[in-house]
Amino acid sequence: MEFTMEVKVLNDYIASIKEQILSMGVQSGDILYVSSDMAGILKRAQIDLGFRDKEGREQFLNALIDMLKDMVGSEGTLLFPMYNWDFCKGVRFCMKTTRSKVGALNNFILENRNDFKRTRHPLYSFMVAGKDADYLCSLDNQEAFGPNSPFAYLDKRPSKQLALGVDMAGGITFFHYVEQLNNAPYRYHKIFIGEYEDLSGITEIRAYSQYVRDLSIDYEYILADDFLKRKAGLVKKQINGWQASVIILSDVKKAITDNLLDGAEEIYRIKNYDVRAGFKNQVKRYDVGSLRGYDKV
Repeated sequence: MEFTMEVKVLNDYIASIKEQILSMGVQSGDILYVSSDMAGILKRAQIDLGFRDKEGREQFLNALIDMLKDMVGSEGTLLFPMYNWDFCKGVRFCMKTTRSKVGALNNFILENRNDFKRTRHPLYSFMVAGKDADYLCSLDNQEAFGPNSPFAYLDKRPSKQLALGVDMAGGITFFHYVEQLNNAPYRYHKIFIGEYEDLSGITEIRAYSQYVRDLSIDYEYILADDFLKRKAGLVKKQINGWQASVIILSDVKKAITDNLLDGAEEIYRIKNYDVRAGFKNQVKRYDVGSLRGYDKV
């Protein structure tokens, strides 16, 4: 017989997770970017709590989200990434329904929580809640990593990232903002044109940009948690058999900037390009994509 867990058992389990996260430096009033991979977390929770049905899964996820909201409090702000790159391929972006490609927890929030709002960029949007949610949703940034983007918001304020069930380095998209800030020569601005449906259901053709990598350059992403621990003070802990980690994003900014200007050797393994020479000989490059059936703008 399928069943959901008792409320007290669940609350005690979630409280133990909260205690561990607080011990890593997260506190009330924080601006907290949350990256996650829920597969291992849910598997362990099913074993520990005994739920096997959809209702139990939803009960656990809601309790986890409520805990994160409570942890940062009314003066804090939560951001969950909703990244989706189908807009680059001419697929219509819909504020209400376009799902994230970077996490089941984020899609659960989109489809089940009305206490979160979505920011506007079709490639790099966030589900947000808390003190600055309205401000973040007011940003109409064309550039994914530009000066009026949510990433700039994270840069200009004391902000942290919490990684649940995934290596921090595997989900620290903030480093692309740092690359654009430093005009990384192996990337360039590309404008994508596509159909965009807003919250009112109005669809129109819009153009948004991303600082994309040069595909002619042969490189492998090698940024690792070890680098972030050595250079940016990453804190890691095992919780119920899965990994959690916390990092201060201003420390990430400094560590990435220093390594980037020194050749990016702990960020990428590059075979056919000299980053140092690229900085010296850099020419800003812009490219405009196209949408089938429409002219370029």
